[in-house]
Amino acid sequence: MTYQLAIDMGNSYTVVYRQGSGVVIKEPTILAVQAKGRSKEIIAVGNKAKELYGKTSSQIEMISPIQNGKIANLFYAKMFLTEILENAIKNNVIAKKNNIIFILPCGLSAKEQSEYRNLGYHLGINNVEIIYSSVCALTSLGVDFDDEGIHMVCNIGGGNTDLAILYGMNMINGCTAPLGGKDVDEKISKLLLRTYNLVISDQQAEQIKINIGSLLQNDMRSFSVDGIDAKTRVYRKEVVFTADIMPILQTFFDQVVAVIQNLLSFSSTETLAEIHKRGIYLCGGMTKIIGLERYLREELSLPIFIDIHPEQTVILGAGTLLSHQKTLMQLL
Repeated sequence: MTYQLAIDMGNSYTVVYRQGSGVVIKEPTILAVQAKGRSKEIIAVGNKAKELYGKTSSQIEMISPIQNGKIANLFYAKMFLTEILENAIKNNVIAKKNNIIFILPCGLSAKEQSEYRNLGYHLGINNVEIIYSSVCALTSLGVDFDDEGIHMVCNIGGGNTDLAILYGMNMINGCTAPLGGKDVDEKISKLLLRTYNLVISDQQAEQIKINIGSLLQNDMRSFSVDGIDAKTRVYRKEVVFTADIMPILQTFFDQVVAVIQNLLSFSSTETLAEIHKRGIYLCGGMTKIIGLERYLREELSLPIFIDIHPEQTVILGAGTLLSHQKTLMQLL
């Protein structure tokens, strides 16, 4: 049996890797849904739905079918994935819906994992398997399949933070915490409203984070953002500084540190010794924040390694596994 597609359905984006082709789909995991009487009609998914964000009437709702790594709504998850896969087939990006692997955080229960299998079966796919994102990340980071060392991986994404301690490619311990980049975006929006009396969208908050997010105390960068004055309802611009949002980032990463320390507290002396020697591998979009490596190194007193392209670490690791089917079958 050959698996040709790896699918990572995140809170923010859904990414699909096809063996031999690389990443063939990356679209926001959202649907635009319009109420029609007692029923609801899906009018757009993915990129097209994102384009409608903030430009629609109150009758159109933006729905994210994935929350904290879990399928929050199986029906909408099915509609979303069906649409983006069908579009890819029409555009000859993928030939058909092949046997697939879902990439999941390690903290999901057996029931929550089975929901992803059900999703695959609803799409008419007979063979659906699951692999942990931490295993994909280790593969992408160059750890050999037969490496018997102990490694710790921390994946900080848009919706959650996934932590795992692995012996080789086998899970020793792990957890998934509901801490992600969307939490930071929401707090930045609230800060702008409270401090500048300015209403901005979640997308604008994300742009602030991406452009001036930093944990370096001497970072003096600024970013101009436009929005609506909360009192006058007049359009205007405001300049936001790195120092404005730094406390939000510090609070967020302090929570991440607490989760890491908690997981380490359940580890054996031998495991801790290995982690202190090898350090922690970090990936995920939130690890692109400037100064994070030094911040975590000082807070945890551990070596910290962040991948060069951390938002691609997991999916590229999955692609490597698709190219090594024998090893993949052993892991599955």
